[in-house]
Amino acid sequence: MRSEMSRTCIGVPPTALMNSSRRQSVSQFSRNKKRNFFLRWNILWAILVVVVGLLPNWIFVFGCHVGWAVVFCVLLFCNVAFWMAAIFTWRTLWREWKEYNHEKHEITTHHTITNAVDEENQSLEITHLCIMVGYKEPMDLICASVDSIANQTRAKSIIMVVGLEERTPDYETKCIQLHARYGDKFKLFLSTVHPQKAGEIAGTCSNVNWAIRESTTYLRDRGSPLDPTVTIITKCDTDTIFVPRHFQVLEREFLKQPPEERLACMYQSVLCYNIEMDQRIVFARVTGILRTFFMCGFMIPCNVNTMSIYSISLQLARQAGYWHPSYQMEDIIMNLILMNGIGKRVPIVLLPIPTLSGPTSGATYWQEFTEWRLQVRRWTIGAAEVFHYYVTKLLRGNFEIKGGLNYGFVFTWYYGIMLCVTGVFGLCSMWSLPAYGCMDSSQLGGWGLLDTFPWISPTTGMVFFFGFQYMFVYATAFAADAFHRSIIGIKEPTLGFAGGIVGLSRSILHWLSSHPVLWAYSVVELFAIVELAFRGRKICAHIPTNKDSLMANACKRTSIVDMGTGFLSRDLMNDATENTRLDLSSDFFSLQDSISAHDFVASDDDIESDDNQSYEA
Repeated sequence: MRSEMSRTCIGVPPTALMNSSRRQSVSQFSRNKKRNFFLRWNILWAILVVVVGLLPNWIFVFGCHVGWAVVFCVLLFCNVAFWMAAIFTWRTLWREWKEYNHEKHEITTHHTITNAVDEENQSLEITHLCIMVGYKEPMDLICASVDSIANQTRAKSIIMVVGLEERTPDYETKCIQLHARYGDKFKLFLSTVHPQKAGEIAGTCSNVNWAIRESTTYLRDRGSPLDPTVTIITKCDTDTIFVPRHFQVLEREFLKQPPEERLACMYQSVLCYNIEMDQRIVFARVTGILRTFFMCGFMIPCNVNTMSIYSISLQLARQAGYWHPSYQMEDIIMNLILMNGIGKRVPIVLLPIPTLSGPTSGATYWQEFTEWRLQVRRWTIGAAEVFHYYVTKLLRGNFEIKGGLNYGFVFTWYYGIMLCVTGVFGLCSMWSLPAYGCMDSSQLGGWGLLDTFPWISPTTGMVFFFGFQYMFVYATAFAADAFHRSIIGIKEPTLGFAGGIVGLSRSILHWLSSHPVLWAYSVVELFAIVELAFRGRKICAHIPTNKDSLMANACKRTSIVDMGTGFLSRDLMNDATENTRLDLSSDFFSLQDSISAHDFVASDDDIESDDNQSYEA
């Protein structure tokens, strides 16, 4: 029974996938290269965050005037990036607002694209290859995500691929259930099972790499190869909810780019972590709000990297050799892999629509805090490893110097300075100024600027930095959160005015907690970077987040959003074709027991590799 059921995964038994000599192996990526697991370039990051972040602890030994001059300049230098991010965030929100209003008036399918692109591009038939990978996530969570894709206005142009791990419990049964539920909802529905290979890091990178190669090989062998110039790959997670016109907007933005540029871009929507966000502890909620803020204001405008849910052309993926199976943070490293493939910077194009993604969650407050800490640690270690990969490729001349240096600057600025150094430096400044007795302006004799600019004294200076941060930066972040909840139709009945005095008090408390949460985030980052410097790459194992408690009622979408308003409203879903519409309140587990695996059987002769391009770490 097991061997028969396992054939549901693209019709190939997982045992055949693992044992066949014709499949690509990780040795083809690494060339059996010996890696130095300790002397790596991310040690430079450790030196940066320790020296600069802890600078206020000892700089005042040279005198209060010298110490405060250094502290003021560094704080000003760091905070400018936050102020710029706030300005860019408002610009992003304006584009989303225009898209939302346009979407309310342009309901008919193809109308938006017809008005946005020239006649030559209107004849192009875009195929979407949507890759969703998972491990131990609950089936109702997976189905809630796939439901949102099946409800797309472009559902019949989507090839849906769900990639599970060989270690996934009951993966054969899950494959059968998924095929039974979604087999006729898309242009084609496929599933893969990723076997663990020596040298790979178990996680999203290796699983996506396997799923994309298997699915493209499957289609090619059956005489339906994908045209890489009109095929868009969208990678998403198992806790993703798309608005119904996501892929339609993606097509429009893809076709709006010049033909020679559209294939070399990444496409990113605004990720919002508002799935049951009002039930999260302050650390998880504030971090989710700030992540959306940084995406709107820094990561997309400055082309740092995409996060979690993004799209690229199949041609660009093939030029880069697909995903790197030996790294853990698939989203952070993907921009760099693509740069390595084409030898230049890869711009990130904004999709002016929100996408819901699951936040850090736990069954208890302590478990949720633990999950939050582990997630921050994992992000940091992944980013530091990507920095090593970047320096290695830059020194080898794999991409142009100007674009490479630009990428290294914004990447280090965001992950090293904004998320780590700024918080640690500010926290150390808070205690070092009074500890050295330098809060009094009289102690700053010899620094003549105080006579001309008395407002830059330590007391007024610190009040200015913190006050402006709260009134402009964090206020913008929380305003963006409220805006996205409004246009999506998110209900958070326990927060804000809807929650009465208690809800309003909680919302104000979360806003006031923004800086302490950022401090805590920075401290976790500091320890993670130092830990990586001392322990080496052996700690780069992928620890999947616990999502058992997330969206416990995920299949009944009305517990998440108000279906009468916003991007997810039923009115805006009316232009989704009737044969792709799913009942959002349906029970996934109403599958018939008579489902047979025989419908998904194919021969073992279909096993061939799609691509043998190599990676070097």
